[in-house]
Amino acid sequence: MTPMHNDEFHRSLAALYAEQDRMLEEHRERMADREAQASPPVSGNGDAGLIFKDYAGNAQASAATAEPAPSFFDEGFSERQSDALALVIAELQRQWQEDIDNLQSRLANMIARFAFPGERAEETNYALKNQLARMEGRIRQRELETAKFERQVADLAGESIEIKALIGNVLKKLDAPKTRKRR
Repeated sequence: MTPMHNDEFHRSLAALYAEQDRMLEEHRERMADREAQASPPVSGNGDAGLIFKDYAGNAQASAATAEPAPSFFDEGFSERQSDALALVIAELQRQWQEDIDNLQSRLANMIARFAFPGERAEETNYALKNQLARMEGRIRQRELETAKFERQVADLAGESIEIKALIGNVLKKLDAPKTRKRR
């Protein structure tokens, strides 16, 4: 349906609803009046029996003599009109259901389209968090290894100094007899 056709459809549908509401209200009023007339308030009058009264207090004929209330469709529509109205209502209901089904399908598609990128972003986010946690673990491991290596280097530097000192002492001792002999 084109948007223009859809707007016209909705306007005509609103007019039909308004007309139906108006007719139902009129029907309710008529039925309430008939019901009030069919069963008016009663009061006892000694041995004279029941006297039927309307709301104004006037005497009425008994309900048995009143003619039966016609149905809603008997008053306003012929049988042909009622059938045509039933067909129109059935067609409108079919169209509405079709429109609702189409809208539900479109809504489901939109939800799926919007949900997929969100789910994908969430998966990517979790993957990046996991990768970051692994990298942080590796960095901590490297820091520990670096600290251990630095301790070893410091130990080696200290040992190197000690070895140099020992070699210097040994060389001095080896040079000392030569220098004594020359004197």
